[in-house]
Amino acid sequence: SFFSPDVKIHPGRSEGAREFTMKHAGKLLAPPASPERLEEFGEWNSKEMTMEGDGWERSAYDIVFSGLGWVSFTGPGRATWRVSAPKGVGIFTREALLPYEVQAGVARYTGSKPINKKLEHKKAARRKRMNKKSRDSEEF
Repeated sequence: SFFSPDVKIHPGRSEGAREFTMKHAGKLLAPPASPERLEEFGEWNSKEMTMEGDGWERSAYDIVFSGLGWVSFTGPGRATWRVSAPKGVGIFTREALLPYEVQAGVARYTGSKPINKKLEHKKAARRKRMNKKSRDSEEF
C-alpha cells in the first residue's frame, strides 16, 4: 500500500470497533478531527471479501477504496477481510496494481505508523555516505 507516513493503521477485531472509533476520534484516530466530525461522515458500509494469496513474494489482490487508495493483500492461503468505509465510498477488489512492490520492502505496523526496515537501512547508508563525502571535502 502507498500512503503518507502520517496515516495511522489500526488492524484489529471488528467487535467493539464502533466504540473504539468514537472514543479515539480526533486523538489516536485522526482524521476525523473530533467525534462530532466523525458523525458528519454519516452511515458506513461494510463489505466482507475472501481472497486467495500467492505467497510472500507477490501481492495477489488490492482492496480498493474509491477515491482514497488501496491496500495490497500479500501472503499464502485464504483470508477473509471485513472492511468499512463511509457510505458512498466504493469498496472492491482487483488484481494487484503493483504485485512485486512487496519485494522492495514491506512496512510493519507499530500501531502508529508504518516502518520499512529496508528503506530505513538504505536511508542510513545514504546519510553515512553523505557524511563521509562532507568530511572528505573538509580535509582539502
